[in-house]
Amino acid sequence: MGILETVMAVLVSLTGTSWVAPHNTHQTIEFKTSQVSGNAGCNRFFGTYKQTENTLKINSLATTRMACQPDVMKHELQFLTTLNKTSTVEVTDATLTLKDAKGAVLTVLARKNVG
Repeated sequence: MGILETVMAVLVSLTGTSWVAPHNTHQTIEFKTSQVSGNAGCNRFFGTYKQTENTLKINSLATTRMACQPDVMKHELQFLTTLNKTSTVEVTDATLTLKDAKGAVLTVLARKNVG
C-alpha cells in the first residue's frame, strides 16, 4: 500500500458501515451517526462513539443479558474489551483495523456486505 493509500485509509468516516469478525461471524459492529451497535457473539450491544479522523472512542456500551455457553461468553467478553480499548482505527475498502493507544493491533474486522 502506498503512502497516499495509507493516508486515505485513516480518514474514512465509519458512519453507515458494518463489519464482521472474520474468525467469528456472530460478532458484528455497525456504525450510524454517533451510534454503534452489533452482536458480541451471544448478546447484542449498543452505545455511542466519536470518530475524529483516525481516532475512535466507543462510549457507554450496554448489552442484553442472555447467557450462552462459557466459551461463547469468553469470546464475547474479549470482543467487548477490544471495543472499549480501541483508540485508533485504520479503514480500507475491505477491513477495519482497531488499535489501542500504543498503536498495537487489537483486531481486524471485515466489511460486511449489506443488502
